[in-house]
Amino acid sequence: MILVFELLIKLLLVLVILVYLVGILFISLVSVVYFVGYAYDAIFGNSLLNMGYYIGCKIPKLKEVFWLKNLWKKIQLKEMYLRYETPLFTYCFSYTAISFIAIALPIQNRFGIIFASALYLVFYFAGMSRKCGNDEQYYEKVLTNNMDFLKLSFLPLGFVITVLGFCFTITGMKVQEIPIDFSIIQSIFTNLMNYNDETNILLLLFKMIIVGLMLLMVFYIISLPIQVISYFIISVINYFRKHKKAYVDLFKKYLGIVIYLFRSIK
Repeated sequence: MILVFELLIKLLLVLVILVYLVGILFISLVSVVYFVGYAYDAIFGNSLLNMGYYIGCKIPKLKEVFWLKNLWKKIQLKEMYLRYETPLFTYCFSYTAISFIAIALPIQNRFGIIFASALYLVFYFAGMSRKCGNDEQYYEKVLTNNMDFLKLSFLPLGFVITVLGFCFTITGMKVQEIPIDFSIIQSIFTNLMNYNDETNILLLLFKMIIVGLMLLMVFYIISLPIQVISYFIISVINYFRKHKKAYVDLFKKYLGIVIYLFRSIK
């Protein structure tokens, strides 16, 4: 009976490990799938939908074709686009997609990852604008969602910087004087990873959780530049959406002056 109970526990732990691994793989690859959607939205937007309306009016018989009807239902505008309303995956796991883009690019040096990052952001914000921009209320909701997440994401970093700044101010200590021996942490981690006991499923699960948490932390840290740039872009978008009228009027006046001068020269 005890052996059966132990076997059930081990099977349960193995199942938990498999679910955990699949979860890590899933959240790592979501941004890759999302990027395909961003690229599609940035290039086509709602043009295929508009084209479908036009063709449907010209050739009504096509509306009765079964597979076209199903395809037409799938490309209809939706109330929610997950790829724009789940910024956690868009930003924190962006470098999975960016890495794939960098590999596909002909630039195979340090500028490749920079160009891939820029391409990712261009497709993201262009796709968001083209897909959601027709509905001002929904576009505002998506931008607010992204901005709220970025503010939340910066909180841990801001907290650490604030605490360290406070400590440095009070103690007068410098960064290089912080009494932290990273070799001890490295030694503990190395010993934990090198300890192999195939019969201890709990230890294996614990090691995988530690590695998974470290992986998530790395994803978060390397995504910070993308998050900062995105915060700036969204701030600019929000500003010009609220105050663009004055700038448009000024540009029209400038354009009118230029046209007048050209006509005067002629």
